[in-house]
Amino acid sequence: MSFDPDHRAITIYQDKATLFKSVLLSLFGGLLVVPILLYCHRRKSIFKILAPLASVLLFFWEAQFLPAISRLLFPRPVVVVTDTGIDYRPLSNWLVALGMTMHWEEMAAMSLTELTVRGKKRTVTYRVLCFMPKDQERYSLQHKLLRPRRLPLLMIMSQIGSPFLLFEKMIFPLTLDELLSHIRVHFQEHLQANGIEIREEQKISIG
Repeated sequence: MSFDPDHRAITIYQDKATLFKSVLLSLFGGLLVVPILLYCHRRKSIFKILAPLASVLLFFWEAQFLPAISRLLFPRPVVVVTDTGIDYRPLSNWLVALGMTMHWEEMAAMSLTELTVRGKKRTVTYRVLCFMPKDQERYSLQHKLLRPRRLPLLMIMSQIGSPFLLFEKMIFPLTLDELLSHIRVHFQEHLQANGIEIREEQKISIG
């Protein structure tokens, strides 16, 4: 994390070790290219049918790692806090777009939250920093949360009152407590001017 006193900005980049681990998975997928090419040269018709299908699946497997590879080669901040507001640009897959922006005047409150998601096979707990908008309906329309890749955020907002979740693992090794502390120190005037409440940490369960 860095703070630029001239431009009054907190800038956080995602940990390179975390990005590198994501990229390693794409390398394992690349190892499948060799058997696919060998299958293409087989005479048996079953291999000729499976080879194109495997190639398509491999393409989609590799494509999901392109954002991680791009961010590793060309670093881009995952979080930027300025006098305008907070901009959050995490890696997103094809199904869900998690990137959000919220101006100080749009914000009603922020709070640390322990979010537990219960599924059929396992339960996962995340630590997140939630930013609550003053007008949820207006914020949803302005930030186009009705788009297909944004719909999961609407479901989250119906549960916890916010579509803007900043996951702690995205700013590792920095903690959300440290980030919140820096926001309170460097942007206190915006918090006071806009009546932004810092709420107590809460626990929420979904599923």
